Amino acid sequence: MAFKLKINVTLDSYLFRMIIDSNEIILRPRFKFLVKENHLILIEKFREIRMDVNQKYISKVVQNYILMDIPAAENRFWSPQLELRVEKMDDNTSEVSCLFGPKGIVWTFFMFLHFICAGVFFVFFVITYANWILKKAYLIPLGVCISMIILWISLYIIGRIGKKLAQSQMRELRNYLNQVFEREVFLV
Repeated sequence: MAFKLKINVTLDSYLFRMIIDSNEIILRPRFKFLVKENHLILIEKFREIRMDVNQKYISKVVQNYILMDIPAAENRFWSPQLELRVEKMDDNTSEVSCLFGPKGIVWTFFMFLHFICAGVFFVFFVITYANWILKKAYLIPLGVCISMIILWISLYIIGRIGKKLAQSQMRELRNYLNQVFEREVFLV
């Protein structure tokens, strides 16, 4: 059974309240809220906003998914995206699930690096173990295993730094979301 810890986090640290599971590392913060409006009206509202020429933020609307991006001029490697999923609760209520994260290509690249790192670690761990059992030299494969652990930790730290660098833009997107929905939306 997993231990659940409920933490109230200030806006300066993570922007909203989160529930943290003790065996979960949150790199892509999520939150959701209810809106007293039909889901189709909300989606249409985003379609109309998207067509506005003076609109600062880029958004894409596909069925009940809305993807909000930082403008190209301010876009950096670590710039976040805000993905919204609008679900119908009943005729006059919608649930909006939100996910902050890096762009899909950045996330895919980091996951690719993690899997490569894990694969190389596994292969060289087997080689190290086999050489150790056979009483052969195993220092080079052991060194590769240790370097993969260091690389994995480095990737994690780089991800955390990227998230920290993107926090001001996350705040901008959340403030824009507040304007669109005409309310504070940072609570779970």
